[in-house]
Amino acid sequence: MVVGLAAENYPRPGFSSSYVFDIAGPIRAYIICRGLHYRRLSPRPVWRQFTPEVAAAFVIGFCFLLETGQYLGLYHGRFDPYDLVAYVAGVSPCYLADRWSAESESAEQAEPVT
Repeated sequence: MVVGLAAENYPRPGFSSSYVFDIAGPIRAYIICRGLHYRRLSPRPVWRQFTPEVAAAFVIGFCFLLETGQYLGLYHGRFDPYDLVAYVAGVSPCYLADRWSAESESAEQAEPVT
């Protein structure tokens, strides 16, 4: 939330106000889509049922849709093709870490207890 608010209030264009926020925003969206911001024992929302693949595709697709809207002039904003790269650069490490974590948890559960 802090990164999102900072993006709205950052006065000057530049690397920080453009690409850093374009990387951080999709990371935040991925974490929320997967429900990773909840503790393990607390109740999880419905969208926690999203697989890592579905969450990554949803977040990247939504970001691409927003950027397309800027390109077509549907709302105020400036289209930048490097934003598309920033979206993927933000979500990819989250997706890979999430997949690795899910695989290691399933491997631990599959091992017999002696």
